[in-house]
Amino acid sequence: MKTRILSLMAIMALGSLVAFGPIAKADDSDSKPATQDKGKAGARHDRMKQIVDGLNLTDDQKAKVKPIFQDEAQKMKALRQDPNLSKQDRMAKLKSIHEDTDAKLKPILTSEQLDKLNKTRQEAHKKHQQP
Repeated sequence: MKTRILSLMAIMALGSLVAFGPIAKADDSDSKPATQDKGKAGARHDRMKQIVDGLNLTDDQKAKVKPIFQDEAQKMKALRQDPNLSKQDRMAKLKSIHEDTDAKLKPILTSEQLDKLNKTRQEAHKKHQQP
């Protein structure tokens, strides 16, 4: 009888965790540090920050490139969320987005910074192509 009651209590506790776990996690999300569990968007932001930091931009350059990269990120997000595009169309659109961004960055960045940005993009592309 005692075992049966303990089993029932354990099942109820587990059921409560399953039922209320997502709610508790949602309430807890505001208290997490910004570096934890950011998901894909946060990871992309971190990569972009690493790229910008790697280019050794001046404060003036940072202020000018930030809206350009934000615009690129929005376009990339829309591209990823479009289920109607073929892989070929998606790649063409991706290339177009990068070319548009590069055209906006060209007057702001030095040639060395542009070369480094392109090299970083190529390395990222190679990483995504690996199985």
